[in-house]
Amino acid sequence: MSRTNQDDFKVLGPDARVDPYANYEAVSISDRTDYHGRQSRDIERNTVKTGVSGHATTGGFQKGYGEGSVKVSGEGPNAGASVGVNYAPGEYARASAMAEASLVRGSVQAGPAFVEGNLNANTGIQVGSDGARVNVLGFGAHVGASNRFSIDTPFGSFGFKSKPSSCCD
Repeated sequence: MSRTNQDDFKVLGPDARVDPYANYEAVSISDRTDYHGRQSRDIERNTVKTGVSGHATTGGFQKGYGEGSVKVSGEGPNAGASVGVNYAPGEYARASAMAEASLVRGSVQAGPAFVEGNLNANTGIQVGSDGARVNVLGFGAHVGASNRFSIDTPFGSFGFKSKPSSCCD
């Protein structure tokens, strides 16, 4: 059995990408009768995911300690933007429009707690069934959005992160 060492030091090189995405799944209804003669109906719901995102970075690093329980990372100048809608009736809904620009970023995460130094001018809004994020020129907050609870400033952030959900990937 192979095992990934979460304490490895990773250097991340320059990267630039644009990712348009569009996905629509229709409703499917099927009626069935079980062996007791009871009828039931299965309904698969619509799912809509559409938008575009782009990001460019000059590079950075990641390092874990203690089997990954403490993580340290940094990144050079970077910028990105995204706009999109994700929706599945009864499961999740999210709409977002964000622009992010950072001169330099460094963070330390121990368990769910984190502190981040980040000279940034992040601006935008993300609202959904999983929470909300609002930023204006670096000032703002995450409340549940992206599994994060934080206070954000143009100089950094602090708060808590939980494990990612499959909500709106």
